[in-house]
Amino acid sequence: MKSTVNDLDNSCINLGYWSEYFKTSSTIIIPKPNKPSYDKPNAFYPIVLLNTLGKLIEKVVTNRL
Repeated sequence: MKSTVNDLDNSCINLGYWSEYFKTSSTIIIPKPNKPSYDKPNAFYPIVLLNTLGKLIEKVVTNRL
């Protein structure tokens, strides 16, 4: 697996291209407990989920720079 990730991050660096697949995220909204009303935005926790492989490659590239 490590060589595959290395190959992928080397390709990203050499091409200067970061795939849209790594940029996409999902936002999950979780209600805060014990709130009297859930009609206001501050009654929720937004959690952003990013692609795990993209995060790993970003970390590898950052460490190399």
